Amino acid sequence: MRIFVTGASGWIGSAIVPELISAGHQVLGLARSDASAKAVADMGAEVLRGDLNDTDVLRAGTLDSDGVIHLAFVVPSVSEAATRTDAKAIETFVTGLTGSGKPLMISGATLVTPGRPATERDELIAAGPIAARITNMQAALAAADRGVCSCLVMLPRSVHGQGERHGFVPQLIAAARAKGVSRRDFLTACAWMTAMLGLPVSAVAQVTQALETKPRLPVLWFHFQECTCCSESFIRSSHPVVADIILDRISLDYTETLMAASGHQAEAALRDTMTKYKGEYLMLVEGSVPTAENGVYCCIGGRTALDILQAAAAGAKALVCWGSCASNGCVQAAKPNPTQATPIHKLISGVPIIKVPGCPPIAEVMTGTIVHLLAFDRIPQLDGLGRPKAFYSRRVHDTCYRRPNYDAGLFVNSFDDENAKRGYCLYKMGCRGPVTYNACGVMRWNGGVSFPIQSGHGCIGCSEGNFWDNGPFYRHLPSFPGFGIETTADKVGVVAGAVTVAGIAAHAISTNIRKRHLIKDEMAASEDVRDGRAEQGGS
Repeated sequence: MRIFVTGASGWIGSAIVPELISAGHQVLGLARSDASAKAVADMGAEVLRGDLNDTDVLRAGTLDSDGVIHLAFVVPSVSEAATRTDAKAIETFVTGLTGSGKPLMISGATLVTPGRPATERDELIAAGPIAARITNMQAALAAADRGVCSCLVMLPRSVHGQGERHGFVPQLIAAARAKGVSRRDFLTACAWMTAMLGLPVSAVAQVTQALETKPRLPVLWFHFQECTCCSESFIRSSHPVVADIILDRISLDYTETLMAASGHQAEAALRDTMTKYKGEYLMLVEGSVPTAENGVYCCIGGRTALDILQAAAAGAKALVCWGSCASNGCVQAAKPNPTQATPIHKLISGVPIIKVPGCPPIAEVMTGTIVHLLAFDRIPQLDGLGRPKAFYSRRVHDTCYRRPNYDAGLFVNSFDDENAKRGYCLYKMGCRGPVTYNACGVMRWNGGVSFPIQSGHGCIGCSEGNFWDNGPFYRHLPSFPGFGIETTADKVGVVAGAVTVAGIAAHAISTNIRKRHLIKDEMAASEDVRDGRAEQGGS
């Protein structure tokens, strides 16, 4: 067969073309530059000069071949121009192959399926950042109704290997080599980044281009009423390669904790960034803001935290609230709240606000939020409370490995009892997991080693508002919403016990009934045998 291949000199194309030729096929490879043409020719393929915008060239290549393999794509692949060009190219291929029964094979991106691995069997739903590209995939598959033998090859979210130039992994490799990071640490970081972001191939290309070509994002990182645990969490991420790359891709122009300058020099850096990059800088805030007594309880450089916050927010592109202090007020806002500590969203409006609560937030959650802002130039999808859904869409209770013990009514009643040693549910010990939304049970801490519940202590609900005032940490909640039996721990235990007893009783009854039927059948069979023998004897 004679196969027309677009993207023949690309990373995937350079693997496919030699395979086709070695199998005895002829290859016509599309090349848009002299370098690409040379690469195609060196592989033993015939060169067709042009690009995806040259519909006449694409039509000629299609009509001159026995099939088409479409691999080329404009980077960034999720841009409107790229998907429009791809749609036009696919329609050109389909038109040229209509009614011929010839094959059309295109490559597509594996979908993002939260909570489980994506496969090629997942339904193609045009949604999210690659919605337009999915529409193009659907159009290619629909060509089967026009007499084209069309098929779609779903590539993993990240495809990488020797010779790759455009993916996210080569960018990480270059940064790791420059910083002298070991290969073991690098591979750990790559695996984490791919799993955490769950990016399809097309989105990875966009992230890569953003990190390679976009100017460093100016960042102002403020500290108000807080303990700096959010900064500590961020800089102590278990994945130093990723943290280093993120810090390399932002321009951290002002932060009281990490910057080398101080005093007048620090304040000058703050003013310069606010003036030069008005409307372009990212504002990160740790801590609540006191409003009592005109804000005098927190002053920096002779100015109140409230004044600094309002002045900086006026020119910010977006504002990220690090931790529960900035998101909810945290311990400073606990009763009686003498300083009138106030979360940021109650003081600022007119600026996109992202809340990343936790005391502190998980480092990888903080890093992931910044990666999204860097790559897509927009805030991530948020829940009703302004938190990134990627990390705050599920309760700790729902992802806790002790959840089966809860459902079975098996609870710890004292931290030193046998049930605690068996790892039973900590709900009766005050665990707030059933009412707390966070990724602790999935991402965990210290490189995924553990989280508080795994260490034997119940969740205190630190990512939820007013968690300091929600009663003693070691008193279990009287009730919480959920399905069916999720009312109280005591009722769960009673219900579980009752169900167990009922199950045993039902099993016993059904077993006895079954045995009675078996005995009756055997007795009837025995009588039939005796009757038969009696008849034979009489004859």
